[in-house]
Amino acid sequence: MASYVGAIDQGTTSTRFIVFDQSGGIVTTAQKEHQQIYPQPGSVEHDAEEIWQRTVEVITTAIQQAGLRPEDQFDGRVVRAMRSCGQDAPRSTSGFSQR
Repeated sequence: MASYVGAIDQGTTSTRFIVFDQSGGIVTTAQKEHQQIYPQPGSVEHDAEEIWQRTVEVITTAIQQAGLRPEDQFDGRVVRAMRSCGQDAPRSTSGFSQR
């Protein structure tokens, strides 16, 4: 079974997921934009639930685009062959949830 590395790129305007092969080559990418909320000049906010949904969507889309087999998948979204997954957030980010 092949091994892959997945990377989540959470940007200001979109969420992207990139699948790399064992040699570091890009297998596929998927990207979806999310809403920008401007509460005041110079500030931008995002809906955490929307970002989570976009993350699930881009991971699912990338796995399907890569042609990974259903037997390689767990819970329909996470690939067992995926050896690692990383996220980088170089800016200050906070999330709050009220249930």
